[in-house]
Amino acid sequence: FPVTIGIVGSADLIASTTLNDDKDSNGKLTQRELLDGESTITIVLGADAKEGDKISVNGTQYILSPNDIDAKEITVPVEVIDGLNFIRIDAVNDKGQTDIDFKLFEVLAEDYLRDIQVVSDLDHNNVIATDELGIGNTIDVRVQLGIDVREGDVVTLNGVDKTVQSIDILQGYLEFNDLNVTLGELATLSADIKTGTLKK
Repeated sequence: FPVTIGIVGSADLIASTTLNDDKDSNGKLTQRELLDGESTITIVLGADAKEGDKISVNGTQYILSPNDIDAKEITVPVEVIDGLNFIRIDAVNDKGQTDIDFKLFEVLAEDYLRDIQVVSDLDHNNVIATDELGIGNTIDVRVQLGIDVREGDVVTLNGVDKTVQSIDILQGYLEFNDLNVTLGELATLSADIKTGTLKK
């Protein structure tokens, strides 16, 4: 009797998967990479991929179009959460052959502004002596910058705005010089940041 043998097993449907917001390809996303990015992955199609094949990303299905085949890739959105993220990509063709890929990455905690250092406090005792004051009762302050800060962001310290420059990113801090203080009063320093990204 004739026997028909079906085609089963795997096929080269997925070549690789790239997390597009991970600009340095270190498997970690900063909050700023998420803010500036689009939360997408690009799946490079394997040599066996054809129009009509199905790609499933964490359960969401996409059917390959002629444009996808011509481009040899497909870019799709993914949901990203803080902490560890796991993306599963499954592919199947009309012969029942399958392929699979995974992407594991971590979303780091927000890191914009760090410590505020009063440079004028030469003995680091949190008390500004008169001989530590600048002309006109002023002090110099540094705001330490985190990895999420970008050139063009605006940092506000006690109502004074400064725009972050490339040199500030390189040295890791932003300087606020000649800030006015009042003798005999307890001063509180508070910093905030406004990013140059409209999505913030």
